[in-house]
Amino acid sequence: MLIPENHSLFAIDIHYDVPIEQIEEHLDAHMDFIAKARADGFLLAAGAQVPRTGGFIVAIAPDLQTVEARMATDPFTKANLVTLTITQFKPGTVHPALADL
Repeated sequence: MLIPENHSLFAIDIHYDVPIEQIEEHLDAHMDFIAKARADGFLLAAGAQVPRTGGFIVAIAPDLQTVEARMATDPFTKANLVTLTITQFKPGTVHPALADL
């Protein structure tokens, strides 16, 4: 099973609070953060919003506090460039390709 026992999925809506030029100054460091999150199983999916006013992450974690602590280490968050909206959810209905969630 992809989601460990006692874990949930979290939708993380990232809203850019500054011009895109400031975001791009921190993009390489943010992408390093994303790569580490993917490698250790925290991140299920991530990408830029369209239009590019922010980003979106689907994460796996035991609780909201874990997600908040992890996202506090994102270079975008550390530089006060973004506002995060984090929503915890447990999938009830999924596409067959995601049935193992």
